[in-house]
Amino acid sequence: MEIFDMSSKLGRKKEQTESIFTTGYRFFAQLVDYIICIYLLLIIVAMPFYYQREQGYKTIGTSKYLFFRWTIEHTGQLLLPVLVCLAFCGVVRIRKEKERSMAVCLKTWVASFTITDMFALLYGCSVLISYAASNYKDTALWGANGWYMGLIPQLVSVLAYFCISRLWERRDWIFLLLLPVSAVVFGLGILNRFGCYPIDMQLERADFISTIGNINWYCGYLVSVFFAGVYLLWQKTETSLEVLGQPRTVQMQIKCKRVLLILYVAVGFAALVTQGSMSGFLALGAVLLALFCMSADSGRRMWVFWQLVLILAVVCMALWGIRTRFPAQMTFSDAVTDLFTDSMLPVGLAMLAIFFLLLVGWMNRRGRYSVKLFRGLTGIVFCATAFLFVAVVGMIAWNTKYPGSLGSLSQNEFFTFSPTWGSNRGATWQAGLMCLKEENMLQRLIGVGPDSMEAFINDAGSEQLHTMITERFMNLRLTNAHCEWLSIWINMGLLGCVSYGGMMISAIICFLRDKKGNTVIAGACGLCVLAYTVNNIVSFQQSMSLATIFVVLGMGRAYQAARRKKG
Repeated sequence: MEIFDMSSKLGRKKEQTESIFTTGYRFFAQLVDYIICIYLLLIIVAMPFYYQREQGYKTIGTSKYLFFRWTIEHTGQLLLPVLVCLAFCGVVRIRKEKERSMAVCLKTWVASFTITDMFALLYGCSVLISYAASNYKDTALWGANGWYMGLIPQLVSVLAYFCISRLWERRDWIFLLLLPVSAVVFGLGILNRFGCYPIDMQLERADFISTIGNINWYCGYLVSVFFAGVYLLWQKTETSLEVLGQPRTVQMQIKCKRVLLILYVAVGFAALVTQGSMSGFLALGAVLLALFCMSADSGRRMWVFWQLVLILAVVCMALWGIRTRFPAQMTFSDAVTDLFTDSMLPVGLAMLAIFFLLLVGWMNRRGRYSVKLFRGLTGIVFCATAFLFVAVVGMIAWNTKYPGSLGSLSQNEFFTFSPTWGSNRGATWQAGLMCLKEENMLQRLIGVGPDSMEAFINDAGSEQLHTMITERFMNLRLTNAHCEWLSIWINMGLLGCVSYGGMMISAIICFLRDKKGNTVIAGACGLCVLAYTVNNIVSFQQSMSLATIFVVLGMGRAYQAARRKKG
């Protein structure tokens, strides 16, 4: 009898031990989730508005970096010990479970890795390898002054992606905070473009905008968040019959949400066409092309797509009217901005959108929407776009080699590639390619160190490279090639470039691919990543957009994983 009593006591003690570690695991998992929520709120809500009041635009890039550094240092101090406790409780819990072994759990965990996860892990490793082999470790640790895209910001961004995607309990309201926050940022930017500065900022001038700073910084942030709202409007618009079939209160909620999304998209379009960076228009074109192709299989989506085009056209015509009424108010414009806000293009877009809205609406009402027709149309548009791109590149190359060969087009600077081409992109790309040429084979493979391009130029650059930079940039520093992938190749080598590109491209495909049944938020994140990637072909990493896009990547992966579990 005593033996049975002892065995029952031991059994109860074992159950209590298992219960303690299970409870501890759940407690620390919840704590990790809360810390990640704090990080998300700081990046999404606080960072876009942070600046040093006494400095204004003078040091706004450094201000964003200092806020980002403060965020990662403090959240890291909170998160690291909690993660250790979580891992300990998890290991003990697994070891005490007879049903699963450690090997089985590890195998399951590894099997859950997507191709995006693998590329992200490889990118993190390439950053570490590049730093370990760098001759410029002081610079490579945090990054070059003013940019700060070194080892720690890069690694923290990758770790943030994994923590958000695997340890964050999805909360729609946190993701949706991107919209009202960015709407305020865009509104300030639009007002700034017309000479109105509600916030007193030191060094107010045309190439600084909103609370983000430089035009390129502002555009990088804009494309990283704005197209989430575009995707939500495109994906979540119910048909009239679906709305009528709901209770009156639900109908009102649906209509209010739709109106708010339309207003947000209108403000975002206005911000995009007035911001002044050509890269934003490239992102807009890529997004509209992607949405057009994805709309072909659904009459409802195709109808909403042309609504989006009509909203863009109406916004541009409204800006045209403002510019006509107040011709001296706009503080910055270029050829592309003028094309969208001071020409007949918006009228043509509006007429095209109205035609297709009437056509698709008529087809939908009669149940005769032709998937075959619109698939063929999207195929034609995609091929025509690709042909146009190749043709324009060919014309630029031909006219550069044989000046004047394009007749009147040759007089347009766009068709002659030179150091001044694309707001000096020609010179920055030339400098980047010269850096790659002057690197040794090992450096081309693993790079010279995170954010160490400037240090490499000053230390090992040829006299020809120094002369070119001095002449073209009037002794200004050149810290990146104004092409994200080229800059990564220089700094983190071919390994870093391939892994970074693989991470971005695979995320775009996985988040946007509807066949997998992704959630709407995953798709919204995919469209943001697409826009960011296209934008940064001719732009660069910086604290604001890097922190934001890795948050978007992590949230998209979290929602994609949630959908797979439900399936």
